[in-house]
Amino acid sequence: MDRLYNFRKNLADLSCIHDKNVRDHSLLPKRNEYEITDGAVICIPQNSGAVLRTAVKDFIDYMLVSQNVGLRISNQTEGDISFELKTEEKLSDKKKNAYSVYVGNGVRISGYSEKGLAQALYKLEFEMNVRKAPFLKKGNTDYSPLFSPRMVHSALGLDVFPDGYLARLAHSGIDAIIFFIKDAIDACGGDRDLNEICGRAADYGIGVYVYSRIRSEAHPDDKNAEAFYEDRYGKIFKTCPSLSGVILVGESIMFPSKDPDTSGKIEFLTSPHEIPAAKPNPGWWPCEDYPKLVSLIKKIINKYSPDAETVFWTYNWGYAPEEERIKLIKSLPSDITLLTTFEMFEKFKIGNSDAYCADYTLSFPGPGKYFLSEAEAAFKRGIKLYSMSNTAGKTWDFGCVPYEPMPYQWIKRINALKDSAKKFNLCGLMECHTYGLYPSFISDIANLSFSMPDSDCDKIFSKVLTARFGRDNVSVLKNALKQWSKAINFYTPTNEDQYGAFRIGPAYPFNFQKKFLPEPNTKNASVEGMVMPDYEFPYVDFSLPPSLRIKDEIQRLEKMKSLIDSGIKIMEENRRYKNEEYVKLLNIGKYISHTVQTGINAKKWHILKTAIICESKKEKILSLIKEARSLLKAEYENAEATIPIVSSDSSLGFEPSMDYLGDAKHIEWKLSQIKYVLDVELENFEKRVEFKLF
Repeated sequence: MDRLYNFRKNLADLSCIHDKNVRDHSLLPKRNEYEITDGAVICIPQNSGAVLRTAVKDFIDYMLVSQNVGLRISNQTEGDISFELKTEEKLSDKKKNAYSVYVGNGVRISGYSEKGLAQALYKLEFEMNVRKAPFLKKGNTDYSPLFSPRMVHSALGLDVFPDGYLARLAHSGIDAIIFFIKDAIDACGGDRDLNEICGRAADYGIGVYVYSRIRSEAHPDDKNAEAFYEDRYGKIFKTCPSLSGVILVGESIMFPSKDPDTSGKIEFLTSPHEIPAAKPNPGWWPCEDYPKLVSLIKKIINKYSPDAETVFWTYNWGYAPEEERIKLIKSLPSDITLLTTFEMFEKFKIGNSDAYCADYTLSFPGPGKYFLSEAEAAFKRGIKLYSMSNTAGKTWDFGCVPYEPMPYQWIKRINALKDSAKKFNLCGLMECHTYGLYPSFISDIANLSFSMPDSDCDKIFSKVLTARFGRDNVSVLKNALKQWSKAINFYTPTNEDQYGAFRIGPAYPFNFQKKFLPEPNTKNASVEGMVMPDYEFPYVDFSLPPSLRIKDEIQRLEKMKSLIDSGIKIMEENRRYKNEEYVKLLNIGKYISHTVQTGINAKKWHILKTAIICESKKEKILSLIKEARSLLKAEYENAEATIPIVSSDSSLGFEPSMDYLGDAKHIEWKLSQIKYVLDVELENFEKRVEFKLF
């Protein structure tokens, strides 16, 4: 049994960064390989900074812990492993991050930044993990990272970044982290000290962006507007000028727009007594006065931090007409950065029905029409372009898994992103939102593919599997993961699913009359609004009504489950050595299978309970109740069977913004909830139908 939060301890502990005794001492170097031997000298230039020194310290630890080789440190310029920091007056962003590794009778690493030199050491560690020995193939390898920044949230919990986790992010090629801020006090002396965080992250070559949740109560035309935003943003960047930038997105920074196509209100939700406006809230519309707001905020933050970026994310108006979205991009200041989501809002078929990708999904690799239209507009204007790509390894398809193990689908997205870099000069990525990067073979594939953009992703995939699971397991895993990668194409990325059963898996309640909502472990968890305890989603959606697509969705999910189960069977029948990583991957697959079954059952439950309530014939109602009991018992067994799976791995059932909602305790709560529906609600309803209450 794995105790709750144990995965966080492992990810946060610097002493757990490297696996012990990776080396296979039976192996010998080939003629074209160089061996790093015990006592080899690694040279650190006297004028080197914290980033290189941190990486060298990490490399020495890796060699000792994983390869059983002790290194000696020297401040001379030449040794067995040495560095060259090149200087050049005018560097493109791409060249700034480039680096090379030459292996001959020693190892020589060269690059234009310490961040590049550090990444070179992490790549050497990976190559030795693949080889299972301190042997490096001779020759020269050039790395030209395609995207910077590559920014992520934390997988440990919102805004939680201990040194051990920062080190893991650096190994994954991540060079920026994201913090939520709601006001200046929160950022500059409340619960955390951003200067301290920026300082620690900088040692790993990682910058810090703040995601603004600051309500923009003043319109930029107001007389007090500059003073208002100076108090909100100026204080933050004056106190912490080393911040890399700010991320602005409509729903989080809502302002009282004067755009006649909006309500002009900044409230996220109206009260139950208020009749909502017929027009959209400014947070959900590409308002014509957003350029004024963005320009004012940029002016204020650059007064204190001239190089800080203003990143404007168009997440909220993907459903708006294309002409309105493009009109906004044409009027934005050209010296900001545009962030656009890669796959969302795409229309897709569910059998004979139509739906939209409601939120981040791997079921459609992308790019979507929404992204393509805005990327082209930004490219024409010369606006720097980033994308929300989810390539940290997880989308909103599953809320309580550490990552989605569908590599062939991820490779499609990675290749599409690389193509967009060529077509539209896409140069930076937000690789997750709220849930964070959990180091996995998926994040490894992305990192290596983005570091060597001309390389073959399939070859990278094979090396990654070898490093993580051992060469003997590669062919079996490829066969199993092909099934899982096919399966994700049958997922239904609707609001009803992504905010319903797939958000918290088998812990999802099957409500009848009383509306149960799972209770989070902590008071700070944002559960209400993130988990909808009934199938029907209450907000406006653009897909067909559920009644027109739900039966087609059930068929798709049944196909999805059969493919997931097929992959599980392949993995279980493998008789070769299965390491701890292999067992964890298998359990993720099993958890996903049980989650899909809960999703199927939730749809069937919605159909049944709607029919029970609307049916007018007594005999038919009683027949439906009997069917409902059978379904609830089947879901009870499905959820109960998930308990040992989540108990074996503390990363299952956890989502950073909500804490634990899919762990054993919450599944047990769901079992009690089903018993209540069976023994109390359905029992009483049946008595009412037969008029036998007394």
